[in-house]
Amino acid sequence: MAKRKRKKKASTVVAVGGPLDGVLAKGLAHPTRAEILAFLTEQETASPIEMAKAGVGRDNGVGDPKKRKLANVSYHVRVLKKLGLIRLVDSRPVRGSTEHFYEATARMLLTLEEWSKLPREAKNDVSIAAVEETLSLAARAISAGTFDSYNERAVINLGLRLDEEAFIQLGEEMTDFMNRCEQIQGEAVSRVEGNTDKLMHASASLLLYESPPPRKADK
Repeated sequence: MAKRKRKKKASTVVAVGGPLDGVLAKGLAHPTRAEILAFLTEQETASPIEMAKAGVGRDNGVGDPKKRKLANVSYHVRVLKKLGLIRLVDSRPVRGSTEHFYEATARMLLTLEEWSKLPREAKNDVSIAAVEETLSLAARAISAGTFDSYNERAVINLGLRLDEEAFIQLGEEMTDFMNRCEQIQGEAVSRVEGNTDKLMHASASLLLYESPPPRKADK
């Protein structure tokens, strides 16, 4: 029987300058905030106007749908800024007003304990946003013609039969692998002596989930 790994300690949120504890519940209390953080992670910087145009947020309320969506996104941007999860990096005048641009200062790292405390609906919202981001990144690369630019690119889908212990073990090892991906990125930055213009953009995605049983016709 494989030896289980000890539970790893992880900060609720890792941010520039160190961990920010106690913000997970507020950061993920609304799916729009999770969308904003994901969007800023992908785009690096963006304004609420750009986020709303890209489809981030929900158009709750009455009146003009575009204004509702922008107002909703702007509200959640302010919440994230107050929590210290994003920061203002630039602004420019636009039609008598000012457009503000933000970048993410934190990356959500959910511990098993914190994730288990989230209600099912919140978990579902976060999972939907994560899978949609995964598909969006791959679709953009295919559309741009970069997805198959390297023969070493990887697309692997495995249907597995696991017991609970194997499922948990595999999840832990996949997390270790993603941490290794970040280490390799750091090594690449060191090789180019910090000149990130010499680096390509790349995306790595891993999914592990319980699947519904196959239909009888698929067996």
